[in-house]
Amino acid sequence: MGEDVVRAFAEVLREHRLRAGLTQEQLADLSGVSVRTIAALEAGRGRTPRPSSVTRLAEALRLPEDARLELVAAAVTSVTSEVGAVAEAGATGRADATGVAGPEAGLSWRFLPHDVGDFVGRDADLARFHELVTAGDRADGAAGPVTIVTIDGMAGVGKSALALHAAHGVADRYPDGQFFLRFHGFTPGRAPVDPATALQRFLGMVGVPEKRIPADAEDRAALWRATLAGRRVLVVLDDAPDADHVRPLIPGGPGSLVVVTSRRRLAGLDGAAALSLGVFEHDDALALFQRVAGTGHSRVHDASDGGVARGGSTPDGSASDGSASGGSTAAILDACGHLPLAIRIAAAWLAHRPVWTVRDLAYRLAADDRPLAELSQADRAVASAFNVSYAQLDGDHRRMFRLLAAVPGEDVDVYAAAALAALPVRHADGLLQRLLDDHLVLQASPGRFHLHDLIAEFASELVADTDPPDWREAALERLVDYYLAASAAASDAYMPEEAGRRPETPKANAEIPVFADIPAATQWLEAELGDILAAALAAADAGSDRTPLLSRLLFRFLHDTSHHREAILLHGRAVAADDPENVGYALTNLAGTYRVLGRYQESVIAGNRAAEVFGARGELPGRARALGNLALSLHRLGRYDEAIDVLTEGIAIYHEAGDRLGEARLLGNLGGVLNLARRLDAVLPVLLRAVELGREIGTAGPLSIALGNIGSFYIDHGRHDEALAVLNEALELDMRRGRPADVAATQSSLGVVYGMRGEYEQAILMHRESVEFFEAAGIQDALGEALCELAGSLRRSGRPAEAVAEYRRAIESCEQVDNRREIAEAHAGLGYALAELGDADGARGHW
Repeated sequence: MGEDVVRAFAEVLREHRLRAGLTQEQLADLSGVSVRTIAALEAGRGRTPRPSSVTRLAEALRLPEDARLELVAAAVTSVTSEVGAVAEAGATGRADATGVAGPEAGLSWRFLPHDVGDFVGRDADLARFHELVTAGDRADGAAGPVTIVTIDGMAGVGKSALALHAAHGVADRYPDGQFFLRFHGFTPGRAPVDPATALQRFLGMVGVPEKRIPADAEDRAALWRATLAGRRVLVVLDDAPDADHVRPLIPGGPGSLVVVTSRRRLAGLDGAAALSLGVFEHDDALALFQRVAGTGHSRVHDASDGGVARGGSTPDGSASDGSASGGSTAAILDACGHLPLAIRIAAAWLAHRPVWTVRDLAYRLAADDRPLAELSQADRAVASAFNVSYAQLDGDHRRMFRLLAAVPGEDVDVYAAAALAALPVRHADGLLQRLLDDHLVLQASPGRFHLHDLIAEFASELVADTDPPDWREAALERLVDYYLAASAAASDAYMPEEAGRRPETPKANAEIPVFADIPAATQWLEAELGDILAAALAAADAGSDRTPLLSRLLFRFLHDTSHHREAILLHGRAVAADDPENVGYALTNLAGTYRVLGRYQESVIAGNRAAEVFGARGELPGRARALGNLALSLHRLGRYDEAIDVLTEGIAIYHEAGDRLGEARLLGNLGGVLNLARRLDAVLPVLLRAVELGREIGTAGPLSIALGNIGSFYIDHGRHDEALAVLNEALELDMRRGRPADVAATQSSLGVVYGMRGEYEQAILMHRESVEFFEAAGIQDALGEALCELAGSLRRSGRPAEAVAEYRRAIESCEQVDNRREIAEAHAGLGYALAELGDADGARGHW
C-alpha cells in the first residue's frame, strides 16, 4: 500500500464504519458479523479477526480496492500492537469522575467526517483561522482559553467545506477528541436539532450509556462539560440556527476549539471570532471548476477573454449570433455566481459528459430562463445550474425529483419514496440511484435519501410552476397512507397480541416492508418515527388529518420506548381533530402519557373525558380501556377505592364481551391496588385468576403484570423465596418481550427481595439499574419509588451516607409528581439514615 506503517485494525475498521455513517448494530446487520465481535474488534480486544469476517465487513462497508487492502493488511499485521495497546489500556485506563472511560491508549474520539479532497482556495480565510487558533498559545505551553470560531455566509458558499478542511489542518493540536454535529439549522421542512438532542449524541459518542444520559438539557450540558474537563478537544458544529443552540455544547475547560458554521452571523455568541465568507474570486472559482471537471482536460481552461465567437454554433448545431455571454469557462463561472456549490454541480455535469465542451455547458446555462425569483443574483445562478441537471432527466426521474420536495420529514427510505410516487419499490430505487449519481439527491446514511436545502427550494419552485395545486397534496396523502399501513404492520409485529384491536387503515397502494420479529419492527419504528409524525402533521395542516388513526397505531410503541414528547404531540393533535370515532382513544393515550410523566391530575382529567366519550357512544370496550388507564393514575394519587371501582367496572365489561386479554390486564392491576389498599384477603384470588387467564391465552404482558404484583404481595408477607421465583419469571417475560420499562420495574421489586434476604450488593445493583433507566427515560411515575428502594438497601447495607443522598433525590422526585405515599416513605427512611450518622436533630425533622 506504499505505507511504512499499517494502522491498527481497530482504528481502520472504526474509521471506515464512521465514514460510512453506520452504527455497530447497522454494520452487524449488513455484514453478518455480530455486534459483540465488531465492538471487540474496534476496541482492540480478543484474537485476530478471522479472514472471513474481514471480508464480510469490507463488503458491507462497500470499500474500494485500496481501502479493502488496507483493512485486510491491518488485520494481518497489527495483532501484536493491538494486544499491546489493550494490555496498556487495561493497566492504565480508568473512568473519570463522570463514569466515562476515556478513549483507548493511542486512540482518541475521532468523529470528523473526511476532509474535502478537492478543496481549493480560501487562503486568506485559512490563514485567519490559524491565527485565531494559535492566538491563545502561551509561552509556558499551558492551554489557553477555549477558542470559538464562527464561519458564516450564504447557502452554498462553502462554509462546511472550509470548516472541515481547517479542522483537519489543526486536528493534531487536539489529541483527546474531535467531534462533529450537523444542526440542520436551515434545512427546509426540518426542525433544527435541539441542544438536548445534540448533547445526547455527543454523550453517546464519548461512551455515556443511553440510560445514564440525564433527561434535562442543562444536566446533559453539565455532564458534557464534566466529561471533557482536562481534555483538549475539537468540536465542529455545522449549520447552526443561532447562538442559543451552540452555547450548551461549548466545552468548559481551556485548550479546546469550537468551530461553528451558520447562515447567520452569530453576534450573540460571546467570545467568538467570526469569519464571513463571500463567493469565490475568479482564480479560486476556476481552480475548483478545473479540479472537479478534470484538471488535465484540454476542454477545461481559463477562457476568460470573452464569450463564444460571433457566428459560432449552438450545441444542437444551429448558428449562434454570439449574443450569449457564455462559451467559456469564465462565462460558466459567472453564470454560477462564483458560488462553490453551483460550480461543483456544473463541473460535475461536464466531467461526466465526454462529448460536451465548455461552450456546450455555457450555452445551456446562459439559455436557462427559470431562476428562483425570490433568491438573490448569486442564488439565481445556482438555480440555473440546477436547471441544467434537471433538464437532463427523463420524465420519471423529473417526477421523482419533484415529489421529494413534498416530503415534510428529514428523509425517506425507498419504500416511502415508492409510495410517494405510486411506483414499485424496485423502480423507485432505480430512479433514486440515478438522482443520487447526479448529485440531485443526497444520502446521509445507507438507504435514506434527502434533498440539499437549496435543491429542495429549487424542486419546490418546480412543483409550483409545473404541477396543479392538488398534486403535492395527493402525493403527501399517498405518503401518509403508506406510513399508516406500514405502522400497522410494524405494530402487529411489535405487539402481536393486540393485532385484532387495531383500527382499519386506508388501503395503501404501496409495498410494505416485512417485519419478521419484534426487533425488526422496533428498528423500523425508531428510524421512521420522526418522518411519520412530520408527514401526518403536514397532512393534517393540509386538511387530511390522520393523526387519530396514527395515535391508535403508535401509542404502545411510544409508551414502551419512552417517546413521551412525540406521544404528547401526536395524541394531543389527535384529541383536537374532528374525529368523534377516535377521540376517545386519543384521550386515553394522552392520559397514559401524562401518567408516565407523573402528571397525574391531567391524566385523571383526560381519562375521565375518555370514559365519558366512550360511554356516550356506547363503545364499552373503549370505555373499559379508558377506565383501566384512569385507575393507574388514581392509585398513584392514593385514591385506591376509586381505582378499585373503575377497575371492577372495566373487568365486568371485558368479561361480558369475552375479551380475556383485557380482563387479564385489569385483573392484574386490580390485585396490585387491592394490596396497596390492604384488602389482603382479595389480593391473591384476583391475581391468580389473572395468571390463569394469561397462561390460557399465552400472552406475556398480562401474565407479567400479575406475577409482579404477586411478588409484591409475597414481599409484604415475608415470603421471600416465593417472591423471588415469581419475580424472576416476570423478569424473563419482560426481557423476552423487549419491554425495558417493565424490566426496570421488575428489577426494582427483585432488589427489595434481595435486600430482605441480606444480599445487599445484588439488591443495590438491581435498584441502580432501575433508577438509571427511569431517569434516562424520563419516567417520573416510577423514578421516585425506585430511588426510595435504592436508598433503603444502601442504609440496610451499612452505607447511611449514600442512603441520605438517594433519599433526598427520592423526595425531590416524588414531590414533582405529588406521590404522597412515597414522599412519606422517603422522609421516614431519611430520618433513620441521619440517626445512624449521629444527626438526631436532623432525623427528628423527617419523622
